Amino acid sequence: REIIGIMTAGTIIFVTGVADDAKDLNPKLKFLLQIVAASVACYFGVRIDFLTDPTNTSDVINLSTYISIPISIFWIVGITNTINLIDGLDGLSSGISAISAISFSVIAAENGNVEMTFLSLVLAGACLGFLPYNFNPASIFVGDSGAMFMGFMLACISIQAVIKSTAALSMIIPILGIAIPILDTSFAIIRRFVNGRKIYIADKGHVHHRLLDKGYSQRQTVLILYLISIIYSGIGILLSRTNAVNSLIITIIIFIATVGVAWRTGFFEMKEEEK
Repeated sequence: REIIGIMTAGTIIFVTGVADDAKDLNPKLKFLLQIVAASVACYFGVRIDFLTDPTNTSDVINLSTYISIPISIFWIVGITNTINLIDGLDGLSSGISAISAISFSVIAAENGNVEMTFLSLVLAGACLGFLPYNFNPASIFVGDSGAMFMGFMLACISIQAVIKSTAALSMIIPILGIAIPILDTSFAIIRRFVNGRKIYIADKGHVHHRLLDKGYSQRQTVLILYLISIIYSGIGILLSRTNAVNSLIITIIIFIATVGVAWRTGFFEMKEEEK
């Protein structure tokens, strides 16, 4: 049932992306269609039913439908857009999506979730098969249709393969698996808000822009971000195998270190030419 929901909703997302590539859809309409697609997925059972209890990390908090559905829609739409927003260099979104999908397939396989293992590997295979044509210099571009579809699939797979099956802190593992897009989008929102900019207005402060400014080539920048994504995904896999207390401690350390590095390197500041 969930697979049918993911495929049906994924089709809505893909068609929305194609229309956006062709006609440049109004952002509000595109956002509404993303919510519709996420709602369809939720209707078919792709939703976050529980969260780990922070006061007793060996237990879970079961969520009512009225809480579960909004959280799930927020997660699905959010991840869909983070992949779309990071699609700023040839091969970046497709490569990171492949890495994330592979990490989710490992966790799904370890938990005996055959359907999600297969779906994760199909997504990873599609991304890797496309990557030679999308890597710099690209002959084929992902576009909104591809980036949104990859993000949507990762969001749904992360719910079914990771959040519903891991014994550790349920939301931490997929966040690490998709760390680069999530962190980049979060830093962008904070940066724009702090500097009095509208959060939906693009800027040149994304992580790949910062690396390009350091003198790295497009290829070097993408490969560096692949490596960072592999490290975060590897940590996510390891945390899925440990107890919730250790997962929480390690995650807090990683979070503090990541924010500290981002602060020191100016990720929360606008570039001089954009001020």
